[in-house]
Amino acid sequence: KTLKGSALYFARTQKGNGFTNERCLEKGTCECCRTNLLQDDQGNIHIAYRSIMYPSTLTGKQVRDMAYIYSKDNGASFSAPQTLSEDHWQIEGCPHSGPSLAVTGQTVNGVWFTAGGTPGVYYTQASLGSNFEKRTLLSNTARHPQTLTLPDGRMAVVFEENEPGNKEQEMDHGHATMAKNHQSAGLSKIVLLILKDGQEEKRITLSEGQHIDHHPVLSLVKDGILVAWSREGHGESNIFYSRLPIPRLF
Repeated sequence: KTLKGSALYFARTQKGNGFTNERCLEKGTCECCRTNLLQDDQGNIHIAYRSIMYPSTLTGKQVRDMAYIYSKDNGASFSAPQTLSEDHWQIEGCPHSGPSLAVTGQTVNGVWFTAGGTPGVYYTQASLGSNFEKRTLLSNTARHPQTLTLPDGRMAVVFEENEPGNKEQEMDHGHATMAKNHQSAGLSKIVLLILKDGQEEKRITLSEGQHIDHHPVLSLVKDGILVAWSREGHGESNIFYSRLPIPRLF
């Protein structure tokens, strides 16, 4: 089967030498969904991306589900691709929403958006080299998730949630016209979840849904985390942020 989409390449660099020995890891990835690259404390490299697949159970049907590969030798070789979840999202276009990974101990955790089945942001986990568990829905109104591991081993997950009453609208990505159910079509709020062993412990609302807030990102900072996101309004875009000290997370 001829694959569409973009190729995923991997290369390494040393200080002052530039990137060398590039090689192709995957020939059919979703064009605009961001690939996630993570190195854990043991030096393992983890990569997750939205892959263009043709499952044998859906003869001839294209789906765009999340794939995962890892390397235990600093990128000299990579595992065969694993599917985070068999969502079977049949979509002739790019959802503009990639996966995000976090490693807690020996567990690989993944979050992503899909409209394969009930649309929303999902979570799964697996021990390194094992199959991923059945997906868990975190929010059926969420889009564009990002995650990281907190110092105590918990996870922080951030995303935007569409406010009730938003109507889906149509948009053209150049491949096909599709329902805009993967991106804010109106007012939305930024939500942060704290997960322990895949279970929600705390939910923190960072913006109240009075604006079009979207595409949040998060990063560890001294004594806490920093969350930033885009806000649309009055014909312009701005960046807002919130800094959360560790005590507020628990």
